[in-house]
Amino acid sequence: TGGWLTREAYREYLDPVTGQTLQYCTLMGDTNTCVLDPYPTSNVLQKKRATARKVGSTYAADFLGLVEVAVINSWQKYLEAIGSSSSSPPSSVLLFDELVQGKNGELTRMKRFPGQNRIGMLAWHTTLKTPQYPAGRDVVFIAND
Repeated sequence: TGGWLTREAYREYLDPVTGQTLQYCTLMGDTNTCVLDPYPTSNVLQKKRATARKVGSTYAADFLGLVEVAVINSWQKYLEAIGSSSSSPPSSVLLFDELVQGKNGELTRMKRFPGQNRIGMLAWHTTLKTPQYPAGRDVVFIAND
C-alpha cells in the first residue's frame, strides 16, 4: 500500500574552510545527482507514522504490510514442514480494498493511498491466502487512526 522502507546513501561534501555541508551526492544509481538536503520534508503519511511511533505503536495503514509478511512466513514454514522445496506461496497472499464511508453512510470498496482518510477510523476488506485457506479467506480489519 504505502511506501515501504527504501534505502538511500549519500556522500557529504564539506567546505574545507568552514566545515559546513556544501552538498550531498547519491552513491546509488545516478552518481551525478547532488542535492543540498538529502531527504525531502515530511509528508502527511510520514507525519502520521512518526506520531504512531512516538506513542509506541504502528501506523494503522502499515498494519496490512505486517499481516502480509506474517502470511508469507506461514507459507514458508508450511512448505518447509511438508518438505516441498519446489513449491512456493501464491503470488498474491493478501488482496485488499479500503472500506470508505460515503455521504449516505454506505461503505464502498476503494483503492487509495494510505493517509488519505478524513476520519479517525480505517477499515479494509481483505482476502488472505494462507496454507489453511489457499483459495483465500475474507477478513475485515478495522483500525483506529
